[in-house]
Amino acid sequence: MAKKRKLRRQQHGSAWHWNQTDCWYYTEPGTNKRVPLFDGKGERVRGKDNKEAARVALARTKVADELSTPVLPTSSGWTVARVCDVYLADLHLSANPEWAVQVGKWLNDLCGYCGALKKIEFKKKHLRTWLKRHSTWNHNTHRNVIGSVIASFNYCCKYDDLDVNPVAGYEKPSATPRVTSFTPEAEKSMYETADDAQALCLSMPAF
Repeated sequence: MAKKRKLRRQQHGSAWHWNQTDCWYYTEPGTNKRVPLFDGKGERVRGKDNKEAARVALARTKVADELSTPVLPTSSGWTVARVCDVYLADLHLSANPEWAVQVGKWLNDLCGYCGALKKIEFKKKHLRTWLKRHSTWNHNTHRNVIGSVIASFNYCCKYDDLDVNPVAGYEKPSATPRVTSFTPEAEKSMYETADDAQALCLSMPAF
């Protein structure tokens, strides 16, 4: 008896959900290109339970494609969300899994703020405003987040048809070194429990 053919999760021309980003996409017929789906407000369709919303978004996209005059894809069609999607797809295949997941959280958060903005609309001020919303991030986290955003645009410039990085040169804060310090009480206790040679070494200034 012949085995039943399994349905592909990413069926061409239909909406499908990707767990890594928790967003809905469709694959253009005849290609392997993953295209994110957006709702009527320009936000990405998220959540595995939003299958109906994804179908509506896909239908809207198909109607828009049919009514529009075919043109060659250009760099102006890039959005912040698309840049992040393309970069994360590669990062999950090439980077440390834990790092890829962390970067995904940062970039998905950015897309939740301004993912619908086109490349020509996305400015450094948007990145700055979004960063200021995260007051609990320290300097080192800010450096890593900014570096990840810049890297995502650089990747699409190098390996795709994006023509320019709109946030290139965004200044990153200085790295904060991790310093282990002792309270006066702890330092005194160390001297009291150390022998003479150890106490001498502890009291010597560092060069």
